[in-house]
Amino acid sequence: DGGLRIIALSYGWTTSAHPDPTGATLARVADLLGFYQKNGRYGVFWDFGSLMQHSPDQDGPQRTSEEEAMFKEGLAASSLYY
Repeated sequence: DGGLRIIALSYGWTTSAHPDPTGATLARVADLLGFYQKNGRYGVFWDFGSLMQHSPDQDGPQRTSEEEAMFKEGLAASSLYY
C-alpha cells in the first residue's frame, strides 16, 4: 500500500541505572531492524529513544519542566502504537 508501517518497541530495563548496559538488547534490535529494512519502509517508535529520559539517580540530571511536559505528552500519545 506504500504507507509507512510503525514498529513499536518497549521493554523493561536490564538494571535500574541503565536499560541495556552491555548493549545486548541493542544488538538484537539492530538485527531485527536490519531484516525489516530489507523488506520495506518502517518507522520505529522506541520509547527509550523517543521519549525524554532522566537519570534514575536523585542527584543525576532530571527532565526540565518543558522536557517533562513533552515526556507526558509523548507518553500519552504512545498508546496509539501499543
